[in-house]
Amino acid sequence: MAAIVPGSGNSPSGTASEGAAEGPARGGRRILFGDFEAQPAAGLLLRNGHRVRIQDLPFRMLMVLLETPGEIVTREELRNRLWGEKTFVEFDNNLRVAAAKLREALQDSAAGPRYLETVARRGYRFLGAVETIAAAVPVPEAEVPEPPRVDVLPDIDATTQVPLDEGRGRRPFALLGLAAVLLVGLAVWMAWGWRHHRPILAEGDTVALGSIENETGDASLDDALSLAFRIKMEESPFLHAISGEHFERASAVLQSGKGAKLSRAAAELSVCGSSGGRALLNGRLLRSGSGYTVRLAAERCTDGREIASTEASTNSAETLLAALGDAANAIRLRLGEPTATLGRFDVPLTQATTSSLAALRAFREGEQKHFAGRDLEAREDFKLAIDLDPNFALAYLQMGRSYSNNGERSLSRAYYQKAFDLRDRTTDREKLYIATSYYGYATGELGRAISAYELWSSLYPHDVVPANNLATEYLSLGEGQKAVASVRRAIALEPALPVPYTTLAQALLISGDLPALSTLCNDRQREESTSMGFHMACHELAIVQGDQGRQQSEERFVHGTPLESLLLNDAAEAEVYGGHLRRAAEMFQGAIDAARAHAMPELASVIELNGAGIFAELGESATAVRWAEDEQAHSQPGADLDASAAMVWATLGNESRAREFAAAAKALSPTDTLLNESELPVAYAIVALHAGRPRDAVAVLAPARPYDLNNSMELMPIYYRARALLASGDRAGAAAEFERLLANAHQRPRSVYLPLSRLALVKLYAAGGQAERARAMKESLEEIWRTADPNFAPLHSLRGSVSDHDDHR
Repeated sequence: MAAIVPGSGNSPSGTASEGAAEGPARGGRRILFGDFEAQPAAGLLLRNGHRVRIQDLPFRMLMVLLETPGEIVTREELRNRLWGEKTFVEFDNNLRVAAAKLREALQDSAAGPRYLETVARRGYRFLGAVETIAAAVPVPEAEVPEPPRVDVLPDIDATTQVPLDEGRGRRPFALLGLAAVLLVGLAVWMAWGWRHHRPILAEGDTVALGSIENETGDASLDDALSLAFRIKMEESPFLHAISGEHFERASAVLQSGKGAKLSRAAAELSVCGSSGGRALLNGRLLRSGSGYTVRLAAERCTDGREIASTEASTNSAETLLAALGDAANAIRLRLGEPTATLGRFDVPLTQATTSSLAALRAFREGEQKHFAGRDLEAREDFKLAIDLDPNFALAYLQMGRSYSNNGERSLSRAYYQKAFDLRDRTTDREKLYIATSYYGYATGELGRAISAYELWSSLYPHDVVPANNLATEYLSLGEGQKAVASVRRAIALEPALPVPYTTLAQALLISGDLPALSTLCNDRQREESTSMGFHMACHELAIVQGDQGRQQSEERFVHGTPLESLLLNDAAEAEVYGGHLRRAAEMFQGAIDAARAHAMPELASVIELNGAGIFAELGESATAVRWAEDEQAHSQPGADLDASAAMVWATLGNESRAREFAAAAKALSPTDTLLNESELPVAYAIVALHAGRPRDAVAVLAPARPYDLNNSMELMPIYYRARALLASGDRAGAAAEFERLLANAHQRPRSVYLPLSRLALVKLYAAGGQAERARAMKESLEEIWRTADPNFAPLHSLRGSVSDHDDHR
């Protein structure tokens, strides 16, 4: 019945580039002129909806000019607005450079200006009409009625942006340290490890975020700051940080592999270099009298040479996170991040993570177990982190991710909800991570999830996570080509990161590009992947291609793992496709037992109801009822399970039970896109067909058409629409739908609805006088069912219908 889709690891350590389409800003003004749109709050310039690369100073110059279009803005006013009245720089040359960069971004010309006019010896003037409007958030058409709006990023708008003329950071750095003392009660001082103010990195340069080594002798502080340091640096949209998951896994291999083992520092530097990083950012935690000093440094990945450093000291362990935050901000500025950007993306670490060092350490240990593929063990550490700090939003997020990636969606929803409720206790990047997970997995509002990922990509154009995860949302909708395009952007950002290759394998499978998938599965480097999702995609390819050697190899890979049940489910569906129901029943039961053996009761229930629905469709009512009535199949509450049960009982002809489960599913997930626009309409359509109301079935399936190819329904909406059209007398419409289903066979190559559609077309072609088409379709079916069980009902139906037609002729 409904397809079972494993988690693709859609959160690489979290886990579009320039040119990706942007949506309207979530808050603040939008300023329109010509083909361009400026979003001051987000610091974005768009042309025809696509992001334009522009540096901070030219963008701020544009904002000043747009305030008074058609009027001259003097050189003196621009100096005061862009650099500050008391700042002495060679601003004439700098202003000319900024104007040239602005013209380059606007594709304008000084000789024949369209937007930016130079007024000799006076200043500059903006030409053309300007329209300022309030930003609006696009709402997917499917979201009716509209639930109350929840701002994803309440902090990012014009009301909270640091003023441009105050964001230059020209006051002595010692005053910043004094302000920190006054604000957070720290006895803190800063020692700046540079001799000049020239930026070290350019925007988008790749960096690796290493560890904070504990050199205090206090074992309770081991690795206590590494996670907070990474989160603080990932907050910066200026830096392109290598995925933490990939970086830590690769470093761990070098520290524990065969042969000469590297130290942690040497391993991190090596991975930074092999990943194309320019600088490794790391640190040390030191004793300083009765207090502590946090020392951060940037080292060249090529030779380990230190190129920048900073220190922050504090009197007690309770204020270590505040000191780390100060040092991290200092190193961000030193590396070249504009002061205005730092001002917009700077959440205190005690708010962004937790004030409990013990909770941080527990979270860190859970994260390292997750990176090592020990997800079930990692949950205990995340639970401990929550116990130590019940307001630790990221710990709830990781619990939700762990359950959803292992097929336990109902359990994941509660954790995603809690993380969403606490999202203001995170950085803006983590806030986006929480919001996308919440919309994608807790409420099922795919339109909002996609909008949030697009916003994430616009604010963090170098971040691989939104590009990869946006692809997984397209996979949910069955939009394979969009998924391929999005995940290829992710791979371009981080070619060495394994997770996007799993997403790519799944996207190539549902888009039908089997040659490209075969190449990927046979890539020697990819063959060593530890991703279950990757090996499952390659396993399904092996089934389609009849490659038993590859199929057995993939089965051995997942044998004994928690996801073995998913592979057995796919193998069972392939047996049904070939008409081997006895063997399929055994494999479905094996999949159910494997899921329960690994303490995954919800996944076991999903598989059991999936098998029940398939057997009910084929007329094997006894087996279907036995699985559907199994108490364990309903032991876990959840909208997905209730929707599956509704379809099973509808197929079995039990309208009252079908409606009971459908109502329960609707009540649990009133905003879930696929449940309300595809799964429940199919259940109601089956009820209508059994009640002899085919036109009602056609009508109820009309809103489902945009979601016909979603990857949870195995082409069922198309199949039942075709059956409803046929029952209502529209043979041509039915044939067109059955043919459309077969044209999209790549979505689910071994779905039972493929041969059943072929069977229907044999009869339709024969009845319509298309003998050759009927014969060709019949031969293809006979090949599929060549070794089918002797009592396989569809095979008998095929033979009987063709012989009846031959007799009629």
